[in-house]
Amino acid sequence: MVGPPHRFIPIGLATAVCLTMALAGCSSDTAKNSPANRGPNSTVTDPGPNTTLRDPGPNPTDAALTTVSGLFTVVKQCARLELDGKLGLRSLQFPRNYTVAASGLTRDGTLLAAPGSRLFVTGRLLAKTGPCGTQFVVESLNSVQAPQ
Repeated sequence: MVGPPHRFIPIGLATAVCLTMALAGCSSDTAKNSPANRGPNSTVTDPGPNTTLRDPGPNPTDAALTTVSGLFTVVKQCARLELDGKLGLRSLQFPRNYTVAASGLTRDGTLLAAPGSRLFVTGRLLAKTGPCGTQFVVESLNSVQAPQ
C-alpha cells in the first residue's frame, strides 16, 4: 500500500522547484552568452589602438571608379555628358556593343537614351581631352531618365 499523500507533496514540490531552477539557469546562461547581450569586446587582451603598419592609409583612389550624371547630347558623333553644376563636359567612351548616332545611344539596335536624357554612368576619367571634352570611359550605364 502506498503511504499517505502528504509525503509526496514535499518531494513533488522539491522536484518541480529544481526543474524550474535548472531550466531558468539554462535559459539565462544562453541569454548572457548571446551576441546581442555580451556588450563590446574586451579591451584587456587588445586595448588598441591597433597597428597600421601593413596599411597605414590613406589609400590611393586615383584609379577608382566614379559615378557622374548630366544631360546627354550628341555632337558630330560624339557622345557628350553635360555634367551637373559647372563641372564641364565629358566625352563618353562606351563599350563596343553601344552605338552613338544622332538619334542617341543604342545597344544591339535598341534606343537606350535620346539626346536630352539624363544619364547616370560609372567609369573612369582619363587625363585626355578631345574635341568633345574630357574623356570618360563608361563601364556601366546605371540609369537613364527620358527628356521631359
